[in-house]
Amino acid sequence: DIELVKQWVAQHPDLTSNNILLNHSGSQSGNHKHLLAQLSTFGIDAKVKTPLSYGDKQHINDTLAFGKSALGRSFQPILDYMDRNAYFELICTSGYAVFGHRRQEAGNTLFIALMSGTKIFLHPQSVLLPFLKDQGYHFYTWTDLSAKALSTPLTKEERSKNYELACIQFSEETIAENYTRILG
Repeated sequence: DIELVKQWVAQHPDLTSNNILLNHSGSQSGNHKHLLAQLSTFGIDAKVKTPLSYGDKQHINDTLAFGKSALGRSFQPILDYMDRNAYFELICTSGYAVFGHRRQEAGNTLFIALMSGTKIFLHPQSVLLPFLKDQGYHFYTWTDLSAKALSTPLTKEERSKNYELACIQFSEETIAENYTRILG
């Protein structure tokens, strides 16, 4: 996976996008309604791409109705399963991503987004916050969400730093070291 993302970033080093990725699935823990309601207050016209191809069916139906009501045409649910390359493309072409989970979910999606230069907003109580902060990643929480924050991409330096950190974090050497440490 990381090699595909490296290739994509190398081919699109300065890509910027107004698209917003909202969560990675239709799980209830994504707090879709809360986030859609918050996004609706900003008067944004960006596409809010929302993967809902799996998860709790009732929650997905509720999210579909609420998203259409709150954001109109800006709400773009993704209801069909995407192959890996299409999903990577979705992540990498999103200038912004908002994740509503407190627990560790969407880790692969999150790190692909960080690596590709996407500006990330996490739940303020996400269990990933201490790790990301300790590692030095540039990211934000819901409390930072605003129309301005969703129209101000990461700087080139911030994008580069996130890319470098993710490459180190997911290098074969680091993964081997982690396995060795875990397995003793």
